[in-house]
Amino acid sequence: MNTGNGSCGSGCGCGQIPGLTAAKIAAMLVALGYSAVSNVAGGVDIAERIDGEAYKAVIVIAGDGELTITCQVDTLARAGESAESQRDYLFNALDINDSIAPFATSILTPNDDVSIRASDAPPVIVVSRFNVLGTDVHECLRWQMAELRRAVVYFNQHVRDLVVA
Repeated sequence: MNTGNGSCGSGCGCGQIPGLTAAKIAAMLVALGYSAVSNVAGGVDIAERIDGEAYKAVIVIAGDGELTITCQVDTLARAGESAESQRDYLFNALDINDSIAPFATSILTPNDDVSIRASDAPPVIVVSRFNVLGTDVHECLRWQMAELRRAVVYFNQHVRDLVVA
């Protein structure tokens, strides 16, 4: 429940740290027990085991204390090639958004990320954007990472694992 003390949704009263950098965020995540390193693009790569599987999450700093966490949870290839199966898969992926908030599902295309080739199966991700406008960024990161874990598990149970191969 958000008590109005912060904008990340946790009610933690978190806030912008002067000079917030990927290295500072990575250090905070390491202090919280995560495997995190700053990357050459100015973001943070996080290796996490969720639901018995390895996942990679990325935090990007957009400025003014705004952070975005993304994590690939699947590819559209799992849905199969028929328009009907892809429609059903995408419907299920969108239908869970209320349940996984503050995260939401999305599909990446070459328009979103130049590293994705048009011939690739589009990645399915969960994403959360939040501001750290207070003083306790550690608690915001702790809360967001717990919510990421919850979103991935929920996605696996209600979308990915429902697909009949």
